[in-house]
Amino acid sequence: MAVHEQFHALERAGLSARAIAGICGVSSRTVVRWRHSTGLTHCPPPSPLPQDKLAAALRLLEDGASISEAARSIGCSNKTLSRRWPQYAWTQTQAGKFAAMVRRVERGWREDITNAC
Repeated sequence: MAVHEQFHALERAGLSARAIAGICGVSSRTVVRWRHSTGLTHCPPPSPLPQDKLAAALRLLEDGASISEAARSIGCSNKTLSRRWPQYAWTQTQAGKFAAMVRRVERGWREDITNAC
């Protein structure tokens, strides 16, 4: 049996890339490439966020946190929260005002430290 025919048979049987690679005598990366070229890529289903994390993120967003900050706090990507709650995404103007505010606060701290010394 040709290697590619063997690959397709093992793929239909549901074997892992590592198992198929071992049987066919190729690297697992080669099996991944074959899967990609034949349209048989295996993407794991996304794991849903627990309700407690979603509730925490929503609280942060309602309190005015950015999507990036809320995502960082609960341990997920920005895109996950942006898809769920697009109405909380900051505009470029809002992001710029926030960045300017942070710079002003940092500048004030530096001046306070300099004056204290």
